[in-house]
Amino acid sequence: HSTEMLEEVTLKGRAARHQKLAAAVQKALESIGLQILAKPGCRASTLSNVVYPAGIDDAKFRNTMFNEGVIIAGALGAYAGKAFRIGHMGNITVNDMVQMLGAIERSLKACGGNLKLGTAVGTYLEEMSK
Repeated sequence: HSTEMLEEVTLKGRAARHQKLAAAVQKALESIGLQILAKPGCRASTLSNVVYPAGIDDAKFRNTMFNEGVIIAGALGAYAGKAFRIGHMGNITVNDMVQMLGAIERSLKACGGNLKLGTAVGTYLEEMSK
């Protein structure tokens, strides 16, 4: 991890890392039926607003995530109860993201979501290896 940080000393290197990580996370979330609120080309590299598929209860999902050891934020305004927010910037590692995506998969499944476990994690790892 320390060598990765040394390679990203420049601001451009750091920004490029955040953009790659964000795109990989967003593609992984979409692979399990979640929708990113912002359209491609308008998405932040710092966080994602993620819309639930029909039938997922916001409070139950976020509580299940908390029990998995991952804290996510509820959406605001018109999307309150319909989406959640996750951050993906800073010194986050691939392992941090794998843990978070695994928790999202398990939590969605526990809340009645229809997905194949491992899909988001696999998609993320494939994207990060490019």
